[in-house]
Amino acid sequence: MKLLKENKLIVAAAYTVYCLVICALFGSFALLTSFFQPIGYLLMAAIPFTAIWLLLKRMSLNEALVRNTWFVIGALFAAPLMVGLIAFLFSNGSELGGLVYFSSFLIMPILPVVLLVVWLVYEELKSKVILRNDALPKEQPLKFQLPAENGKSEAYQLNRIIAFEANDNYVNLYMLSEKEEVVKVMHRMSMRFAQGVLNDLNADFFRVHKSYIINPAYLDTIEGKAQAYKLNMRHLPNPISVSRSFDIDQLKRSN
Repeated sequence: MKLLKENKLIVAAAYTVYCLVICALFGSFALLTSFFQPIGYLLMAAIPFTAIWLLLKRMSLNEALVRNTWFVIGALFAAPLMVGLIAFLFSNGSELGGLVYFSSFLIMPILPVVLLVVWLVYEELKSKVILRNDALPKEQPLKFQLPAENGKSEAYQLNRIIAFEANDNYVNLYMLSEKEEVVKVMHRMSMRFAQGVLNDLNADFFRVHKSYIINPAYLDTIEGKAQAYKLNMRHLPNPISVSRSFDIDQLKRSN
């Protein structure tokens, strides 16, 4: 219903055009004399547009959806019926012709009403699905748990780690901070330990060199030829060497 209110001019114009097309196709003003037929089309252009536009303009979004829906449905039926009633004053047809005449104005809004109800039901179901999904607990990002030092243990979000670099008895971690800045931290551990934690997490990291483990999500380009590949990683200034024993096709397939 909010979408209808925000696009009230478009909705009013679309319904007016629809009514005019139906009138032209089925001759709703056939009972009128040729002199007064243009009056019928003029009324059909003015009354439905004004009625729908004013209704949507004054309708409160705080009101119940069911109440708003009945207001709109009522206007969709009342507007063309009012046109038919006013135009009938100029008609010269019989009573039977009058019944056929009025029935054409009552049938006219059926398709827009059906489409409106279907759309509202869809929006209602969609909102319930969204609310239900929002109520579900969000999956926590995987974290790389560091070995405890001095009784304390740290963990970093796995998807923010760019690469691991061996440094004697330490390992350098290159990662993105919450401010999207590259941070380098050093921790006392081995590359074997890092590889074991990543394997336990089923993380798609690759040991491309005895001194490097990379996150392929940050891989930019692969340079060089066989036996001398180098990896350009996003956010890192220097390329990373690739061991001759590493199957470079693994990285190509991961991207």
